[in-house]
Amino acid sequence: MKLRTITAEHAARFSRHLREQERSPGTVEKYTRDVQALATWLNGAPATHESVAAWRDGLLERGYAPVTVNSMVAAVNRFFIALGW
Repeated sequence: MKLRTITAEHAARFSRHLREQERSPGTVEKYTRDVQALATWLNGAPATHESVAAWRDGLLERGYAPVTVNSMVAAVNRFFIALGW
């Protein structure tokens, strides 16, 4: 399994991908912000199933509403698909 680290270039490429898919500016901003939130939380560690699940659980423990957490996870999943991860 190849370990992948989220970089600023990955986030920028994802943002460009969303614009090419004609997503609304609000969607592009929100999805990019969510991916950057995960990258900040990972602090250079690889993005794995386990680390993303820990991030999700941490958001819930910090009091984020489940619907908000689900939308953030959906954005991250879209990011992984867009980058072929």
